[in-house]
Amino acid sequence: MTKPVTGLTQWGAATSGSTGALDANFTDVTTAINDFNTYGNYLLDTGSANSYLVTLPANITGVLTDGLPIQVKIANSNTGASTLAYNGSPAIGITNIDGSALAAGALPANGIVYLQYSGGAGTWILQTSAIAVGTIRPQVRQAIQSGPNASGISTLLPAANGNTPASANLTLTTSNISVSVPLIVSGANGFGSTGALDLMGLTTANLTWANLTANTNNYLGVVIAANGSMTTAFTTNVPVEQFGGNASTGAGNYTFNIQAMQMQAGNGNAAAQTYTVFVGEANCNANAVVSTVSYQALARFDSGLVSTLPGTSNNAVQNHNIGTKNLEGYLYVENINSEIGYSVGDRVAFTIGSSGSSGVPNATWWNRLAVGWSTDNGNALRVVPRGGGADQAVTQANWKYGFFMHRNY
Repeated sequence: MTKPVTGLTQWGAATSGSTGALDANFTDVTTAINDFNTYGNYLLDTGSANSYLVTLPANITGVLTDGLPIQVKIANSNTGASTLAYNGSPAIGITNIDGSALAAGALPANGIVYLQYSGGAGTWILQTSAIAVGTIRPQVRQAIQSGPNASGISTLLPAANGNTPASANLTLTTSNISVSVPLIVSGANGFGSTGALDLMGLTTANLTWANLTANTNNYLGVVIAANGSMTTAFTTNVPVEQFGGNASTGAGNYTFNIQAMQMQAGNGNAAAQTYTVFVGEANCNANAVVSTVSYQALARFDSGLVSTLPGTSNNAVQNHNIGTKNLEGYLYVENINSEIGYSVGDRVAFTIGSSGSSGVPNATWWNRLAVGWSTDNGNALRVVPRGGGADQAVTQANWKYGFFMHRNY
């Protein structure tokens, strides 16, 4: 988008103007051509979200022809498929380079995007986007990358509140997703010559699962399209994670092969690759969603410090909500009042699954959604002094505990 050249003498009759004015005009035009700022401008969008509108300023011309390029400063972020009305022309669809519809957030508010008109396709083609899709390497594959949370705990799904269900019918809509707090998800599809192959999905608008199955637990997935947009899917069968072997072909069965880093969905006859990532669960009765589980971003959980240590014959439990049993982690205790050579703030860790007289009495355990520490009826927690030596029982009130869990791939 260029800006108009101003200050030129307007020529009319043969006697108007002068050679001096002509020289001045030539100087102004030359200066404008050589000024990089002449080409670094944009049109202001005056439309609404998904329906964009631009008008050329005075003295600027640009006929809607094949290849016409424009830059636009977007007023309102899009929430899905969008159109642009250019300088009085009818609204024309905007697509990605591959011809697919725009995903939510592709046109960010206050962002400057580059569009080019395709006469053959009859669309505006987006050359720049706020969404990163393709073969990139996320922090953790096949997982939520970021989304709404409170103090690190996912708030993606509405929770039941006492006798009030999460949803009064069998339709569930996510909570708290917005332009400022988008949901970003990565789907894995194995490996290629460039390394890990992953497709990223992003939405700034809430997603809905409709017609969930009554009287059972529903596993909620999002399906990432090639352009980064997402649709919803669900199953009543627990998604399987395995290190190898054949994927189940049963209808509604999802299998994620960890070594291959690929999700497959069964249709009753075969199992095909799919960019489906499970993000939570919804337990339904006959008429409502009575409870939900929002899976943790990056497939990891830190409970933070909990006071105080559990006594004998007790059970300390935290909900990690990662959604799989293929986890690693540890139970840790932190000193809050110096003893056995440890100073305030020192931590002692116990690998999940350890037990015995030196360390965690009896058992640490976990399942798809929770992790716990079960104590026996006689032994207190014992640790080796920081300076070394025989293990000693700790004073319960001098320590706090916590869990850290993460998916082990």
